[in-house]
Amino acid sequence: DVHLVRLVNVALLPVPLALAYITLRRLFPASVLMRTWPLAIMATTPQFTLVFSYVTNDSPAIAASTFAIYALVRAYQSNFTGRDTVLLGFALGIVALHKFTGFMVFPVTTLTIVWSLRQTPRQLVRVGITISLIVLAVSLWWYVRMIIVYGDPFGIATTQAAVDASGGAPVPFRD
Repeated sequence: DVHLVRLVNVALLPVPLALAYITLRRLFPASVLMRTWPLAIMATTPQFTLVFSYVTNDSPAIAASTFAIYALVRAYQSNFTGRDTVLLGFALGIVALHKFTGFMVFPVTTLTIVWSLRQTPRQLVRVGITISLIVLAVSLWWYVRMIIVYGDPFGIATTQAAVDASGGAPVPFRD
């Protein structure tokens, strides 16, 4: 089982790279250099490659967050049309199914939407409601399950209890 999951993580490596490339292509349509250099830096960062080489929940969270950033750029450039708003809601719903640290995408998305639609409050409300409903439709079941199984929607208390039961987190040596 571990080998299969590791293979899935390794297979996920090109996903954020491809999504980053098409995001950069949208941001810098006239400059091949501005699309290639950030991607090269991303692909050759040792920690990025390491995360995709072993079994962890970081790799799908990175892929989902990169998908959300792509969807945000796409929606922003189209002034949050219906299709792109739905895609963004779906992408954020996938992020919500992953690691809690992936939630860093949500404030960036919210600020971008509010800033870009500040002149049209009706569209701002429509986009906000649409995205919220899609995120809830995609991910709410997971949080309900967490409450039913663990009594904690984010698993923070359960994780802390597991760490405490194992003797606590390792403390680094101090000079």
